[in-house]
Amino acid sequence: MTPSELSEELSIKMPNLSAQLSVLKEADLIHAERDGTSLTYRVNLSVLESTMATLMEQLGVGAPDDRANGTGGGTADA
Repeated sequence: MTPSELSEELSIKMPNLSAQLSVLKEADLIHAERDGTSLTYRVNLSVLESTMATLMEQLGVGAPDDRANGTGGGTADA
């Protein structure tokens, strides 16, 4: 999604959204792709899945077999 689409969908003002996107990019949870003057953000699924697996492990949520069978990798539109 573009920043304008995200801002509209999430009802977040652009300066706040920009700050949040910067944090997510720094954590490698999203990728920004530039096409001319447009930016499109995509979720980094492999990092998100790894982060979620760690969080689930720390919270004791889910069976260990469930986490081991993940497909992992790739990106998806944010």
